[in-house]
Amino acid sequence: MKFLNIERGVRSESSILMRVLLNSNEFMQVDSGNLSYFFEKLALINRLFSDYKIYLECDGEVVEDDYNVYLSKNIGQKEYLYIKIFDEFDNAVNMTEVLTEALTILENDILQLADEFYLNDSSTLWNALIDVLGGLDRVFSMVDITSHTMTKEVNFTQLFEGINAYVSTLNEKFLLLTDYMKIKDTVAIADMLKWEVAKTLEAMNNLFADVLMGGSYEE
Repeated sequence: MKFLNIERGVRSESSILMRVLLNSNEFMQVDSGNLSYFFEKLALINRLFSDYKIYLECDGEVVEDDYNVYLSKNIGQKEYLYIKIFDEFDNAVNMTEVLTEALTILENDILQLADEFYLNDSSTLWNALIDVLGGLDRVFSMVDITSHTMTKEVNFTQLFEGINAYVSTLNEKFLLLTDYMKIKDTVAIADMLKWEVAKTLEAMNNLFADVLMGGSYEE
């Protein structure tokens, strides 16, 4: 993984706003008079690393989209700026880490929602269930992206076969849940969430943990 690190420079004796380091080596200095040159250099980096993804983290805040606009507004104002350049596989691994966190949160939310459906029926619960279904749909999209990239590596193929099988199972449960919603069968919804959906998410997350361990697989 390549890194472009940008650190704010000392202003007392010069107009330097930042020192730019590429792979830990000084790449350029940025001052108030050469900001346009700085962004031209960033555009050049983008072209040189056309197969890579630039990812910006600024004081813990992640900016993945229009980083040029963000830097224009914040250059010289932040303590540290780190620009990481990911290749496609690095980005998939990063997304997998995000997925494991999202799956854990979603599983806990689903278990809590199931318990609440056992106890009562309110409009708030139905809205929460719609949010859960939306969360599942986003998980499906992220799995599809990571699977497409990571199965190019042989040691991940079997893992993602298992993960995609769980996605198919969740899709089936997704459809059943929408049927139960139509008839407002709260007990069936709670059972499905607790004993089917949450358990499947837990099993899927265990496989993602294997992905992050480098592609090991155990039956």
